Amino acid sequence: MNTPRLTVVIPTCRRNESLARCLDRFAPGAQTLPAGEYEIIVSDDGTPQDNARSLVESRYPAVRWVQGPRRGPAANRNFGASHARAPWLVFTDDDCLPHGDWLAAFADRIAAGTDGCRVLEGRTECGVTNIGPFEQAPGNDTGGLLWSCNLAVERGLFEAMGGFDVGFPYPHLEDVDFRWRLDDAREPYQFVREACVLHPPRPVGSALNWARAQESSFYLARKRGVPLSAVNFGFGTYARICVRSFRSSRSLWESARLAWRIVAEVALLLYYVPRFLLKYRRLSGFPN
Repeated sequence: MNTPRLTVVIPTCRRNESLARCLDRFAPGAQTLPAGEYEIIVSDDGTPQDNARSLVESRYPAVRWVQGPRRGPAANRNFGASHARAPWLVFTDDDCLPHGDWLAAFADRIAAGTDGCRVLEGRTECGVTNIGPFEQAPGNDTGGLLWSCNLAVERGLFEAMGGFDVGFPYPHLEDVDFRWRLDDAREPYQFVREACVLHPPRPVGSALNWARAQESSFYLARKRGVPLSAVNFGFGTYARICVRSFRSSRSLWESARLAWRIVAEVALLLYYVPRFLLKYRRLSGFPN
């Protein structure tokens, strides 16, 4: 078997419908890069009852399914990458839809020479302009973010860095941490605008899950020895997000729902933040 040029790593967990839509983008002829030049690994953090394995093996025989470690998306990405055969890893998420020339754009840049860059970043678009306050759709049109939904990394570098940090207590900010570690190592990266994935809008999730996710901000700030403001956690940032959300409301009913959600979020933050501060009491910029 010939060694592929790229290994696509797709972590998944209990999102079979989204995963199927993503894998459809790699059906025969869907990608302009010839099929023999890349492989696809789906690392599944779900259980056998979720049937992701049967979905992959019955409908996508060219895709390799592996059982993930069930320790969150960072560990799941790392585990998928550990099964790669190609010299370059390409990451996307199971709710993303790569364009037909996504892989070819990365492969062409690598073949043309990257001037020593061992990290390539693609463009992420949401495809929707009228997004309400209860949806989120990440967009990266100019680069510099290195989001894990559209990222190519030389496998040797990824392994040398230890992959994504599995210590984050909630699946949030692990790709920001990866970018900062690359900066520390003075590893340059390039933006490949032609390598585009569509990230459709998705629900924002519950206020409880949102509040719990903020622990990752405390973890990252403690790990880096920086104040919380350096990881965009603070009243000013939250206030700006609330203002933008109200501006995106499309009716009085949405505005009313948003107001109640903000009340719930603030109440949950008042409950969780003292606990986060106690847990990460040596956080730079805060009293012990």
